[in-house]
Amino acid sequence: LQKGEVENFGSHFQDAMYGVGSIGDEKTRWAEFKAFRDQFKCTKCGRVRFMRPVTLKRPLCAHDTCQAPFEFASSSASQK
Repeated sequence: LQKGEVENFGSHFQDAMYGVGSIGDEKTRWAEFKAFRDQFKCTKCGRVRFMRPVTLKRPLCAHDTCQAPFEFASSSASQK
């Protein structure tokens, strides 16, 4: 509010009780979800499955040839 910017995220109300929001809101939500999801890819091979052996504190990539320790993707790579 101090910046004077207005976010119009999810604020399109419909007359019908079960109406849907605008397509722009849905596209924004989907883009934000994809950016969030991309943070959980293996930084070495790009796969999304991890395993966590009991003896280790950090998950490992579940691909047999990779098994790199889990690291969050850099923020610049996730904001396309």
